[in-house]
Amino acid sequence: MRAPLPIPLLLAALLLPPPARALDGAGEVPVDPPRILAPAEAELVVILRRARSEEDPAFDALAEEAAAVGVPGIRASLRLLERERVPPLEPEQTEQVLSEPQRELLLAGLARMEREAVLEELAHRLALAHDVAGRLLALRVLGAVGDTESLQGLVGLALAEGEEEPPPRLEEALREAIALILVREPSAFDRLHEELRRTPDDLQGVWIVAAGDTGSPRTLELCAHALGFRTELAPIATAQVLRVGRSPRPELNRELVERLRWMLDPTRAGLCRSVLLALGELGDYESIPTLIELLDGPDEGLSQNALWALQRITGLPFPASAQRWRSWYAQELAWFEHEERRVLRDLGSRDPARVSGALREIGRRRTQRESLAVEVLAVLERSEPSLRAQACDTLGVLGAEVALPA
Repeated sequence: MRAPLPIPLLLAALLLPPPARALDGAGEVPVDPPRILAPAEAELVVILRRARSEEDPAFDALAEEAAAVGVPGIRASLRLLERERVPPLEPEQTEQVLSEPQRELLLAGLARMEREAVLEELAHRLALAHDVAGRLLALRVLGAVGDTESLQGLVGLALAEGEEEPPPRLEEALREAIALILVREPSAFDRLHEELRRTPDDLQGVWIVAAGDTGSPRTLELCAHALGFRTELAPIATAQVLRVGRSPRPELNRELVERLRWMLDPTRAGLCRSVLLALGELGDYESIPTLIELLDGPDEGLSQNALWALQRITGLPFPASAQRWRSWYAQELAWFEHEERRVLRDLGSRDPARVSGALREIGRRRTQRESLAVEVLAVLERSEPSLRAQACDTLGVLGAEVALPA
């Protein structure tokens, strides 16, 4: 004889709606009537369904409407976000899977509400159960409304004690939450060094990639810091260099270059390839001799990346011929040894023609452009408009960030 159902399961079974019954012939399957929604949830469902049905929905206006539902809408929004479903309002409607734009709409509505009220309701949900669904919800909501202080608890939501790796979707949600907070509060970058060090090894890369998602040059600060204590993060850090480019702070570029240059080890080909690209993006002139030697190496991937780096650093279109690059580099070194002093004297001459000639000479240089740009800045103080204009053109060719303020 089969054992009776436990009381809680029996009650749950009694409370479940009866299954839909198929009709004979050409009849349709009857649809159960929609569940009765609380007023706040019903208002939000109307907004969400409009967002999907209108051809060109005005996102900001709909987000304002969602926020206007008020405090009762906070719990309703969290419920909809957690269930990831949009319930029907009318018998002829079907339940919708919450789309990404609909999710962003609910989060934008929460971001327009009082932060403390949203966080209090979120804490209440997590107090009921620290389950995966609640943690995913919390990461998404904190990404929308969290501040710098919220960064400290994000990793604990993605990776709970006793877990070896984050459950599905939580690592992606962690990355998105970090990036959104950094975009909203750039001062939060100051906390990233501390958070990176306290994060388990397997998730440290998430902080670096999330910083790169913002496109901020401050990402390079985190990359330099990460390479200072864990070289295994080099592939992730170098990828962010390519995403965000050089920093407007020359000293930061130099720091990062110094941490990367010693990793140019052809015996570690995978790491070396990524470092080559980063050094090219950072414009490391001192690595040029090493890059030229790699052009003739047996590893085609290293050779191709070395060529890209050389072309990126110098702006020259030479092919992958080590001899061609050696010849050019010898001429470049000879100019600095024999011609630089004379050209810089001409740059400070009272004769406009000599100054103009010096600017043309400097504009042809492909290395040491930052230091040359500093010398050119003095021409911007000249009284001759034509020289000031030529100096601006030369600074543009040199591409040195140091020239931007002037």
